Amino acid sequence: MPPIEIAIQEFLLASKANGLSAATITWYAAMLKPVAAKFSGLALDAITVNAMRQYVVDRRAAARSMETVRSHIRALRRFWTWAESEYDLDPKLNPMRKIAMPKKPQQLPKAISDDDLVAMFLATKDDVEGTRNRAILAFLTDTGCRSGGLRGLTLDRLDIQAGRALVLEKGERARFVPFKDLTAALLTQWLAVRPTKTDVVFCSLGSRYIGQPLTASGLHQMLERLALKAGVTGRFNAHSFRHGFAREFLLKGGDTGLLSRLMGHSSVNVTIQSYGVFEFNALLKVHSQFSPISTLEEVIRNAKNQ
Repeated sequence: MPPIEIAIQEFLLASKANGLSAATITWYAAMLKPVAAKFSGLALDAITVNAMRQYVVDRRAAARSMETVRSHIRALRRFWTWAESEYDLDPKLNPMRKIAMPKKPQQLPKAISDDDLVAMFLATKDDVEGTRNRAILAFLTDTGCRSGGLRGLTLDRLDIQAGRALVLEKGERARFVPFKDLTAALLTQWLAVRPTKTDVVFCSLGSRYIGQPLTASGLHQMLERLALKAGVTGRFNAHSFRHGFAREFLLKGGDTGLLSRLMGHSSVNVTIQSYGVFEFNALLKVHSQFSPISTLEEVIRNAKNQ
């Protein structure tokens, strides 16, 4: 058996060869670096369950949140499962098989608020950059796509007349996202003034990078400037628009299965776990609309009117 640090390097190489995104591979590398240092020189089959348990205990003590601990365990599970297959490791020697995943903590809603969305939209200028930014806000709001899907969108994958775009996300996974007339109109306005020597829909307008795709940092900085100008104090990052899309879809009575497809999730369970938490005011709204007590209220009103 190879020493763990060599096995981890081979795991990262295999992940790259299998088409995982650069971001995912970077995440695996960051999560597995401490374990490689902890057990450096030890062969995989020499690392015991108790040793790995102690490692997890140490991670718990050092981590700022339980979600960080969960991330470490998730990466370790994936690595050891791969090692079983790659090196014909006896499953009984996989130390992660007996280590449970900590219960996921209840998360607070991460969606941008309706008021903040409107404020950011109204904070855009009536110039080329403002035209682009309004189109970006609309596209994020209307499609629920990820940052990478928006930034990588090209003209040949955008069909304004049909109201749909083909976005590539998370390791080049392709999926169609629909959008409505307002988004189509704002996209049309942007395409009429965007730099023509590029096939990227949402390009940079900086003098040094004009026409190049927006970077993740560039998109965040744009949203941050708008949020500051609009006086936004809540969430405003690109992913908060994705959360907002899911929240509104469900609150308006949308089907969870359809939302899962629209979001590009691997399963409905992912959708429920990620977006099943709402602010209490939003829950009050849904409760008022769908509570079965409404039937009894109607019976009582009819009885009083007789």
